[in-house]
Amino acid sequence: MNIKLNIEDYKSYHEDYEQFLTNIEEPAIQNDIIDHLTPSQSYPEFFTDEEIDWLKGFAFSQCRYLRVNPNGTFFISGNFTRIFEKFKDKLETILPGCKESIVVKGNYFITPEQYGLHNDSIRKDEYTVNLNTVKEDDQKRKWVPWRNVIIPLMVSPQVESHIVFFKQRHVSWFTVYDHGADPSKYTKNYPATIDYSTIKFETCEGTQKIENNLIPYDKEHYQKYLSYTPYRRLTGLTVENTFEWKPKCPMVFDCYQLHATNQGINNLTWKTKMGLLLRFFRKVK
Repeated sequence: MNIKLNIEDYKSYHEDYEQFLTNIEEPAIQNDIIDHLTPSQSYPEFFTDEEIDWLKGFAFSQCRYLRVNPNGTFFISGNFTRIFEKFKDKLETILPGCKESIVVKGNYFITPEQYGLHNDSIRKDEYTVNLNTVKEDDQKRKWVPWRNVIIPLMVSPQVESHIVFFKQRHVSWFTVYDHGADPSKYTKNYPATIDYSTIKFETCEGTQKIENNLIPYDKEHYQKYLSYTPYRRLTGLTVENTFEWKPKCPMVFDCYQLHATNQGINNLTWKTKMGLLLRFFRKVK
């Protein structure tokens, strides 16, 4: 991967957004979110090679923050306003209304491992960080996480791999899902849901019956696409879409939608993958 970096035209954007966030735990807010759930979608060959190269270069020359997970995953973020300014008209065609977002957040990720089951909502501390100065009932606190766009940027070696979007949405703060896991596996600083029996799962067809939360997952789909993960972890879930991870082909999905990836199939696996997650916000009534 040989990319020219645009270091000389660096610009820093002010992207203050926490003061506009409302509490997604409030029942009225949750109902508003549920009313706007939409099926996941994939768009073939949406970006050009030149645009993908520009996005790769931006990660290493224009972003402001770097975080590295213990598993070796790099998260790069900041200055995403610049990305949105460049691609807003194009993104509006696959996510109508995204131009109205109060801010565009998200991150690049460069990872040596597949992603386990999670949603891509915001962390609760993003909402609570300035409650002392901007109170919960402040009239400008009207914005919630809405929909995400994932843009695959590269995979090496180039083998077939996938991302699975499930019908289930969990209107909550960011969390990983690991039904039946040992509680000691996760620290208090890493939000995890390890018991699905009482979760209120939402789908585009309505609220899932609570007794369906413990139904075993489709074994055929599991064996083909998700056999890397403990089978119990997928309890109560059903497939909405299984999309191949292809550079230039973005996917759009609800922030609260559960999803997971694999590292390849048929014993052919990738070693490194890079993508870009863009998170958009919507103003509630």
